[in-house]
This record gives sequence, structure tokens and C-alpha cells, in this order.
Amino acid sequence: MGVQASLSDLRDVGQTMALSVQAENAAQLMRWIYDLVVLDPNEDTSKKTSTKLLDGVLGLLDALLVFQEGPGEEWMEMAKMAFGILLSCSANSNLELCAMATAKLHTLIQTRNMREPEEGAYLLYFMNRIVQKTIKVDNQEHYSFLIPVVKALLEKLNVTLGLANHLPGLPQTQAGPAFFDDFQCYCQEAQWQTFMEKKVGWL
Repeated sequence: MGVQASLSDLRDVGQTMALSVQAENAAQLMRWIYDLVVLDPNEDTSKKTSTKLLDGVLGLLDALLVFQEGPGEEWMEMAKMAFGILLSCSANSNLELCAMATAKLHTLIQTRNMREPEEGAYLLYFMNRIVQKTIKVDNQEHYSFLIPVVKALLEKLNVTLGLANHLPGLPQTQAGPAFFDDFQCYCQEAQWQTFMEKKVGWL
């Protein structure tokens, strides 16, 4: 309820409230949600998040244009926390929640310039961790929601991370449906895992 109430308040007073006040109110709310969804050690994820909560978060991000190109300094912390929340929801076994989170991540990856390699590397590193867990338990349905995000990241970061040089065995992302199966095998190989830990994990 807090997210919906805050979103409504920010919309109502958005034109009259100082940007710094909007940013502080929204950032404080996002910190509470981040602490609950990402940092809370409770393993019962149903008590930490829901599709309604995530929908409220996405509405807040859209209303405040947090991910627009060239965001102000006041939104940088919110963007980082938002990515953390989206990644956490992508890892959730609730596939409806996962679908919402991965759809938003996919859109952001395709529309953001990602001039700084750290942002893309952060997303790729943690998406890989989620992928590895789904493969370990053979959850193909969950994997199917994740792989479009991984594919989009690989295409976006191809030049930035020098994938052609570091990962000569990487399946072609243009291969269509074949990439789904090919990557599942490839990401278990030493070439990929070494790259993730020694190259991506250090950025």
C-alpha cells in the first residue's frame, strides 16, 4: 500500500514539489523496498514481495523517469536499487513475478546506452548466477524467462566486453531458438565461467 500511496502523492504534487524533495521521498521509499526484497534474509519470498508490490515499484520508476537518458544525480541511487529489486524478482520462483521483472529488464537493456561497462557487467554477472541456479534444478520454464535478458545483454555488451576475443565459443545470439539450448550447455563450460569470474566479476 505504501508504494501505491507514495506514487499517488508524487503524481498529485509533482508539479509543485521541489525535485530534491521528490527525489528524497522516492529514494527513502525505494530503500525500504530494497531492504525488504533484496537484503531481508527471510527465505520465504512470498512474505517479501509480490506482483502488486513490483507493479507499484515499476509505476514509481516510470512516473519519476528514473531510467530516462541522462538522469540527474538524484536518481542514480534509485536506479541502482531498482536494478537490485528487478534482479531479485527475476530470481523468484513465482514465475508471474519473474516475468514482470525480466520484461522490464529486457526493455531497459534495449533502450539504455550503458556507456559505463560496470552497469552491464553487474547485470550480466547476476543474471548468470540466476541462470546457473535454474539449470542446476532443471527449471526450464524459469530459464525461458531469463534467457532473453541474457541474450540482450550479450548483444549490448559485445564490443564493450570484447566478447569475440574472450568467448570464441559463445553461441551466436542471432541463432534464434537454437540459442536457448546452445547457451544452456555453453554456460556450464570453463571458458564462460572463467570469463564471468575473472573479467565480468571484477568490473
